[in-house]
Amino acid sequence: MDRFILNQAETEGIYKFHRVDDEFIIFSKPKMKRKLIKTLVIWMVITIVAFNGLYDPKTVEILGVPVAALLITLLIFFRFILPAPKLIFDRLNNKVVFKGNFVNPRFSASFDAIDPALLYDDLLAVSHPIFSYSVLAFGEFKQDTWSFYVQYMDRNRPLPVGDVFDDYREKDYLRRKKDGYHSSLYPSSSYICEANSGFVNGTPEFKKQFSAFTLKIEDAHQRVIKYIEKDGNRLVDIDKLRFTGLYKDNMVFQYQSEPKYDDLKVYKSEDELKGCYLIHKKNMTIKVVS
Repeated sequence: MDRFILNQAETEGIYKFHRVDDEFIIFSKPKMKRKLIKTLVIWMVITIVAFNGLYDPKTVEILGVPVAALLITLLIFFRFILPAPKLIFDRLNNKVVFKGNFVNPRFSASFDAIDPALLYDDLLAVSHPIFSYSVLAFGEFKQDTWSFYVQYMDRNRPLPVGDVFDDYREKDYLRRKKDGYHSSLYPSSSYICEANSGFVNGTPEFKKQFSAFTLKIEDAHQRVIKYIEKDGNRLVDIDKLRFTGLYKDNMVFQYQSEPKYDDLKVYKSEDELKGCYLIHKKNMTIKVVS
């Protein structure tokens, strides 16, 4: 999620972002001009029907106005005066909250009880956990968009890629480090670590050498997994095969049953690498240090 995309959405009057950080994503859909025009047209139709005798004389009336017309008028009135509903993604408490109003009922549910839905042909929405209606989210209806929300709502993973989170990455990393290691809440098809999501928790020497690597961590990680599983004798939990640093021209991965939040570093000797997998940054050959 990039600042430019959020600013563009706000400039066009499509969304209003109230908070986007390491704890909450909160946004609403402001009242748009075309909705006001639509409301005005409905109001005019109601007025014509109510005061030109185009309704059944037996219709129940209040103060000379048909009840149906009065109810619709009240609904329009409430849409004018009530604040726009807010959709809240609460990262730390694993909650999705729709802060609605009289017209749009509120709901709150754990993220794992929420499913993605399609609205208006191509936009992502979240389905109510009980009732059959959906609330428009932010973004297109596609796998990458839903994966973004899944990663954001997994408090045990780094924040998703995007400069809007850059100011909060270190804070979020320190929180997870303080809490201790916890398994990911939701499965992911890709490897996510600090160094490929935006915040590099590495030594100065690591950062200097890492900047010269063109091999992507996620590509190297996938290649090592395939290497381990090639004989079909061992299935790898992708979150437990972790990138731990560099050794000469190699990325170093280690399978850890209980990963730690250690700074990524540059290894000086193979003696430190027993049981690790080394993958060369250019030819991607893999070596296991025994």
